[in-house]
Amino acid sequence: MKKIIAAVLVLSMLIVCVSPAFAAVKMPAPVVYVAGQTAYIYSDKNDIDSELYITNTLPEGLLEDTMNDLTRPLVKGLGTGNWDEYCDVLYNALAPVFSEIALDKNGEPKNDTGYDCVKDTEPTDRAVNGRYSLYDYRFIYDWRLDPCATADELNDYIIAVKAATGASKVNLACRGLGYSIVLAYLAEYGCDDVNELALYNVGLGGVDVCGAMFSGRLELDGDALVRFIETTDTDNVLLNFVKGSIGYLNSNGALADPLKITERVYGKIYEKVLPRLLRENFGTMPGYWSLVGDEYYEDAIALNFGDEESAEQYGGLIEKLNNFHYGVFDNARAILDSALENGVHIYNIVKYGKQLVPVTENSAAQSDRLVSLYNQTWGATAADYGEDALSDEYLADLADNGTLDFVSPDACIDASTGFIPEHTWFIKNLDHDEMPECADALMAAAFNFNGYLTVFDFEDYPQYLFCSKEKTELHPLNGEGGSEYEESDLLFDWRENLTFTGVIQFFRDLILNITKAIIMIIRASQGITAQIESEVEVETETLAG
Repeated sequence: MKKIIAAVLVLSMLIVCVSPAFAAVKMPAPVVYVAGQTAYIYSDKNDIDSELYITNTLPEGLLEDTMNDLTRPLVKGLGTGNWDEYCDVLYNALAPVFSEIALDKNGEPKNDTGYDCVKDTEPTDRAVNGRYSLYDYRFIYDWRLDPCATADELNDYIIAVKAATGASKVNLACRGLGYSIVLAYLAEYGCDDVNELALYNVGLGGVDVCGAMFSGRLELDGDALVRFIETTDTDNVLLNFVKGSIGYLNSNGALADPLKITERVYGKIYEKVLPRLLRENFGTMPGYWSLVGDEYYEDAIALNFGDEESAEQYGGLIEKLNNFHYGVFDNARAILDSALENGVHIYNIVKYGKQLVPVTENSAAQSDRLVSLYNQTWGATAADYGEDALSDEYLADLADNGTLDFVSPDACIDASTGFIPEHTWFIKNLDHDEMPECADALMAAAFNFNGYLTVFDFEDYPQYLFCSKEKTELHPLNGEGGSEYEESDLLFDWRENLTFTGVIQFFRDLILNITKAIIMIIRASQGITAQIESEVEVETETLAG
């Protein structure tokens, strides 16, 4: 149960509505900024005054009500092995969530929802004294749709920006799902119109949590769950109690059995529920599918469209998904290598130092909560989250081959094994949805540099950085994993960020209800309460009759 709700929750986490801070630094060439998802869809794509569908919040009380409604079906399933009622209750509760913005079976809007009313259709020359800001030219697009089709719109927009400014080329900056759009653009149109490209917090190898959700390969790890909760800063008394209780249970091994039982329950129901839910909302969106990495993609297609009827009904959608995955995503390295060979300067800005949402197979990986550091870099080596450092033997090998310069001051990360290590910066303790102006300044510094900027060129911007609590400055990382400031003073306070407050509110409610579910599962599995024993007996007699 909690895995299925987590699937809907985490997918909604991928949608964040954050207005980027406008970088004060100006650049000589226009920058086309391709953002990730936003948190709303207009009910009428041509009317800016139409209703907004807010897609990063869940209906009030949904989690608690669903948990309560599932009590009897859970007891029946555990006692009789019949999970049909459980699956139906779960599906009926969650299927309507975000259904207003779902696409049709061809991956196209089934109504007039969209973004057309806010698109920058006629860009003008917005230079001030001959220089541009990072967000003068924001490419607005419908993040639900096929990235290959959206790439055509991006090409038109780049041509319009060039015509308005007189520039021969533009710089591109992309974040999150915007990477899928830029990658599809480069695959179709090449890089003749691009001077430099900044990849900001993107999943080069896919977004871990999205792949896990779409493939059904969800795993709950007690240690990761504890770390995730412990790194959630809160003054809520009840949540602090839950944090302490779950930590105590895990340290004593008491979470192991409930988690195993949960795995068993999930194994019984996920094939019956998860595909049905995804086909009602996020699973109809090629934009989301573009975030599913190679390790998950074929399992995800098989889970959601593996039967003959679904494969036929969703044939148009599947064609779009396969065209992007096999034609673009699988060739991403070759596409970016070709751009480099043709003189495009590519920079990669990575976030890490956060516990990955604990529903994936690699929940110990360093991450920004949603994307592992490995997938942000195509292979940078990192100690697991919470580990002190890379091993002495590993570091000795780096010393022998001369690549120690790419190791972080706290010896936790080796950038040399990733993509373009000389042009990759790592910012510690930033969440996926945080976009501080100081990180914008790093991108602007790269675009302003006379040549191809490396991590060794600017003393102010070494390869490894730490963001201040106020999100106003980047500081060089020191050997203890922080900066010259106290690390405890630099931790992210979610109460100061309205977007993340909503996300943590989701997870606060989720964790509280998970705790209830764990208690209920323990009782059900051990037959502690007479009520449960009685209900199992009644349900068994009913089914037998």
